[in-house]
Order: sequence, then C-alpha cells, then structure tokens
Amino acid sequence: SKHKGTRVEELRREVRQLITSTTEQVAQLELINSLERLGVAYHFE
Repeated sequence: SKHKGTRVEELRREVRQLITSTTEQVAQLELINSLERLGVAYHFE
C-alpha cells in the first residue's frame, strides 16, 4: 500500500539520520549491529 511505502521511507530516513548523527564509533557500531540482528540492515547498504 502507498501509506506503508511512505512510512518505510520515513523510517529509513530517520535511521540514516541516527547513524550519521552519532559521533561515537562504538554507539554507531552498536546501532548497525542492532539493525543487522533485526534483519533490516540491507535497507541501508
């Protein structure tokens, strides 16, 4: 559905913002690790 696709894009932007705004490397790696464990990391490659 159109709304679902829009929401997915919003969430992708929010997560990308989190990754790029995190200045501590350890926190950034933890976030990326969490995305991989959730099985959604492929959205951000």
